[in-house]
Amino acid sequence: MFKVPTIKKITSNMEVLCKGKFPEYPQIVLIHDFISDEEIDNIIEVSKKYQENPATCWSVVTGEDYVDASFRKGDMVIMEKSDCQHLIKEIFKYTGWGEDDMERPKMIHYGSDGYVNDHMDYSIINSERQRAGTFVTYIKEPISGGRTLYPELDIAITPRKGSSLFMNYSPHKTHKSTHASEKIIEGEKSIITSFLYGIEYRI
Repeated sequence: MFKVPTIKKITSNMEVLCKGKFPEYPQIVLIHDFISDEEIDNIIEVSKKYQENPATCWSVVTGEDYVDASFRKGDMVIMEKSDCQHLIKEIFKYTGWGEDDMERPKMIHYGSDGYVNDHMDYSIINSERQRAGTFVTYIKEPISGGRTLYPELDIAITPRKGSSLFMNYSPHKTHKSTHASEKIIEGEKSIITSFLYGIEYRI
């Protein structure tokens, strides 16, 4: 059996945008006040010690990252989990998923005209590691543009600093989890992306 991360307890600081019904529909939840301004400032300061590179895309064919500016225009820093312990604790609080079941956090910055086209986060890292959930934590919000879009669900999320967007997806490639980041019109947008692995278990 394959277990995916899910937010079971819905609280007053959440908006449920899609309830989720596998394998076709993902659970999509926007969590407000997920992380404080102070914690965001700390993460941004720590990120400065890393080399910033063009944001990559993931190939479901080769299983490798690649750069394609026509598909994604932005810059990325891959951080250590120790840099984002408060964020990881928040993820555990909402899902029960710990740092052993997630990838290293990625800080992605979209400047002027930055965007990423329609894509899915689902991927098989290896025979035992499959992405099954994502937290997109907004740490810098643009003045206009830069919404997160789910074209097949007619959902659009305006980035708000400190909020985090959660979604899950099945190992059967839930097509309705396809999403994009629309082009920045004015200002800049920065996010922390946390990919969670599905968990294999026996019954």
